[in-house]
Amino acid sequence: WNDGTHSDAYQAVVNANADLISYYAGDENVGVARARNLAARQASNDYLVFVDDDCVAPRWWLDWLQARLVSMPGVDVVAGITSALKEPGMGWAARVQSLFSMLPRPLETDEGILFVTANVALRREAFWQAGGFTDCKTFSGAGEDTELSLRLHSLGYRLVIDNSWLVYHEVGEAFRSRVRRYWRYGLANEWMHARPATRRHVEAVLRETSRLSPLKRFVTEFDAALPVARLECNSQPLAWLMAANKAASTVSYFMDCRAAQRQISKNANMGSSL
Repeated sequence: WNDGTHSDAYQAVVNANADLISYYAGDENVGVARARNLAARQASNDYLVFVDDDCVAPRWWLDWLQARLVSMPGVDVVAGITSALKEPGMGWAARVQSLFSMLPRPLETDEGILFVTANVALRREAFWQAGGFTDCKTFSGAGEDTELSLRLHSLGYRLVIDNSWLVYHEVGEAFRSRVRRYWRYGLANEWMHARPATRRHVEAVLRETSRLSPLKRFVTEFDAALPVARLECNSQPLAWLMAANKAASTVSYFMDCRAAQRQISKNANMGSSL
């Protein structure tokens, strides 16, 4: 399913693989959640497999998944991982992003496994029983996968992380773009807090957010990143810059979580005054 960006370049790939794929081009951009749901409606086999457009799957990607599903017939979701797509002549931003693995990856939390759509396979029946991805235009592109993960858990489905099933994720995202992405992740907590399946998860995230001030958080993240950066480069000033870049990126997420917390409190106060 193409979300409103069809071009001759896409058509050339479609024509070359017409015997292998079914391709649908939407007339307009409807947002990532709705686009994924529309694509899922075209599927007919037991599992839906999602990958992001900035990822490169190895040739054995689906073969590995098939073997995993055969060996574990009771599993409903296989959450794969991402690894940096390392290429010759990587620039500064790519080196930092690769070094600290600042990529979307599944997590195992107290509430359960959280997958990312960069690399995941879901049993089609489970996907639709859970209602698919929630289409929320306010926070489009952030939080839909986390929210669906926890809805699947609440329904009793079995999710596993496979650290050997991977795709290669492009790196080189500029610092400003990375901060914007973390901004979406942080503010999405407001939307997720309003949903029963994700409220407990969000409250745990916000408790962690409030534990340290932004400055203390930066110092903590910097101290943790500096030894790693020193192994990457011989220049001490460059190692400091790398560690500071990593710390500032992480702090941006926690600051936006705080913004979400303020909005949640504001919403609660408005509700209690009605």
